[in-house]
Amino acid sequence: MTGTTDTYAPHPHIGGRTAALRALAAWRMEWPGAPRVIVVTGDSGSGRSRLLTGFLMLCDPQFRKRLPLDELDPSTVPPDLSAPAVTSTPGLTSAQILWLIADHFDLGASSTGDVFTRLAALDDAVTVVVPDVDRAGPVRSGREPARVVRDVLKPLATVPTVRLLTDVPRELAAELAEGLPAGVAQIIDLDDPQWADPEGLVLHADAALNPQSGAPELPFTVDPGQRRRLAEAIGRRAGTNHLVVQLAVHSILTAPNGFDPTDDSTCRRPSARPWTCTPAVSAVTRRRCG
Repeated sequence: MTGTTDTYAPHPHIGGRTAALRALAAWRMEWPGAPRVIVVTGDSGSGRSRLLTGFLMLCDPQFRKRLPLDELDPSTVPPDLSAPAVTSTPGLTSAQILWLIADHFDLGASSTGDVFTRLAALDDAVTVVVPDVDRAGPVRSGREPARVVRDVLKPLATVPTVRLLTDVPRELAAELAEGLPAGVAQIIDLDDPQWADPEGLVLHADAALNPQSGAPELPFTVDPGQRRRLAEAIGRRAGTNHLVVQLAVHSILTAPNGFDPTDDSTCRRPSARPWTCTPAVSAVTRRRCG
């Protein structure tokens, strides 16, 4: 590859995450030395779903035609292959997810154990993506995500013919990779400095503040310089969390009167919480995360 990251346009949906996208592209193209299993993790709001959604855009033969592939870093763009099998996880039990996989590959399995046996007997490797494991189960506060890891993902990870990509809560990531031979699995923790994406947070904030994205026309949203400076301030205070960026922008745009984008005292980051700005942040947090 020639050039630097700055030479290329950011992914239009993600706005960054170059290091993670490179790892995922290497996994997809089965690059020598690339892991067979990738586990994406991070704190709630770190952008796990956002990353996988953006990557799957590049993996879909039809959708990728709508992306400016020639402008992207070529090391982040997977080859033009058939779309991988992607399960619908939210609200489903571990058994339902497993049978979705069995039906997709027309395995004709008679039991859950038979699913893994038949996958292992396939002549060619298959690619399976299981996103949003934290949203599995009919009850969000239940134990279904742990069951999905134990009963679906860990057995899939041991099948040599399965190339697996998933995103799970941090407390389940190590359990999923535990016991696999060295080099088979890679954990991408989006809050780890190796994978953190501060510029992506700034781009996310800048895009969300831009009237072209639906933001109201205000002095600090219309003027590119003011908008960029505000986006940089939001990015600094958001740490590694895209949800914090989203909430901060929502807060600012909900109550813009009297807001001074040059005054850091209106947006402070105390040690106990990732963001404190206006009361709207607390209200939105309670609605979305409570």
